[in-house]
Amino acid sequence: MVEVRTLHRAMRVPHVDVARLVHAVARGEGVALVAVAVVLLGDRRMRQLNTQHLRHPWTTDVLSFLYEQRSGIDGEIVVNLDQARRQAPRFGATFREEVRRLVIHGMLHLTGYDDRTATERVRMRRMEERYLSTSH
Repeated sequence: MVEVRTLHRAMRVPHVDVARLVHAVARGEGVALVAVAVVLLGDRRMRQLNTQHLRHPWTTDVLSFLYEQRSGIDGEIVVNLDQARRQAPRFGATFREEVRRLVIHGMLHLTGYDDRTATERVRMRRMEERYLSTSH
């Protein structure tokens, strides 16, 4: 089950597109989904979450929270739509493409990928590109 919620006052993303991406990554990684919530919000709330959970007093683009992985993925992906809008041009992407990349990135974290080292970041970026190119 995938639940998508928009808590941003002005920006919207089609929920069906977000849910499809979550399912595509789960299928591609060979993992079952128990429940994944995707929350789309803005800077203020993301800064609060980043401070509360990671002790980073700044905003970020995406956070992932894995609650359970034994019988399948049970977790949450939080995407900052304000940050996606700001950083899309840096990656040569549209707002929609950047949101898609962030959802994929969050889902890859839930399936076990990490991006703490340069090698892990390169591997994760390759996987993001793979899912972006195969999930329209």
